[in-house]
Amino acid sequence: MNPIFLAALQGAAMVSVVAGATCYDHLIIDTRGTGELQGTSIGFAAIIDQVKQSVPNVGVHDTIYPAAPDVTQLTTLVGAYDIGQTIQQGLKDCPNQLYSLLGATVTNEVLQKYEPTSVEGQAIEAVLLIGNPYHQPLKQSNRDEDCGNSTAGATGALVGLGLDIPDAWYETGKSQPPIPTKMDIPMPDADPSSLLTKLHQTRQAQLNTALAHKTTAQARLATASAAFCLADEANITASTQLLDFKAGPPQKPTTSRSSKGKTQANADGSRWVDGKGTEGMTEGQSKRFRALKRAQKLALREFEKAAEEVVQAQEEVAVASIRVKRATRALEELGV
Repeated sequence: MNPIFLAALQGAAMVSVVAGATCYDHLIIDTRGTGELQGTSIGFAAIIDQVKQSVPNVGVHDTIYPAAPDVTQLTTLVGAYDIGQTIQQGLKDCPNQLYSLLGATVTNEVLQKYEPTSVEGQAIEAVLLIGNPYHQPLKQSNRDEDCGNSTAGATGALVGLGLDIPDAWYETGKSQPPIPTKMDIPMPDADPSSLLTKLHQTRQAQLNTALAHKTTAQARLATASAAFCLADEANITASTQLLDFKAGPPQKPTTSRSSKGKTQANADGSRWVDGKGTEGMTEGQSKRFRALKRAQKLALREFEKAAEEVVQAQEEVAVASIRVKRATRALEELGV
């Protein structure tokens, strides 16, 4: 349990009801990560339970949004909108209610939308981010899972995209011992040279990880490309067989129609087929045609699937390459 986060929620107030809304001393807004089902995030469940057991009159709101993978980040905006609406409505119904934000990318979006000095910003008294891709090194709020500074020098994978938490949130200066609030948590004294060494080690590890991910992505691309070539060859073969069969010489009945208008059998005893695109074919030819058509459809489906996998693998390689470049640049900036 993070003691600083718990301390930020200490103090109690009576639960009251205003205009049909339940008002709390503190409302935790929990935002789950990508892939998690609607509800409380598995990453915050234990923290929330401990807080509710230790601090009276604490409510919880699980951010409502589709936590699905989305390179456009539109789902992030949906989640940020829900958080913003929750706070703004709370300011109307429960003006004394304060808010704790638990999350990662979606919560980061909220911090960019509201300045600490805004009405909404002043109502936010605690922020806890885990797995923050915009984590900036050597910020005074940086803490590991034990409230230490082992990750103080870590750099988030998406730092540099212009979506980092604004410095104003790091410089709020609203800590009032013994109850630290907001993100102004003093870093313990440390030797700058040791921090620099640790930062260098961290960034080197990040570069190694990025290189490993790039190698894995390149291997997947090679596998996907090979599968694509095989699928392409199979699709061409199936399409050629179908076209050759359809272009073959048409069969003609060797006997005329009966007086009742029914087609008689050919001289070889095979029945003449009529309808479903197989006009002019014997029964055997029709079966062969349908088999070739099914094979061609299956080959085309496999070809399209292989093409999609190649595109996905190419995107993974591109993303991995960008991360390698960023990690390399971050390491070079240290000049160690």
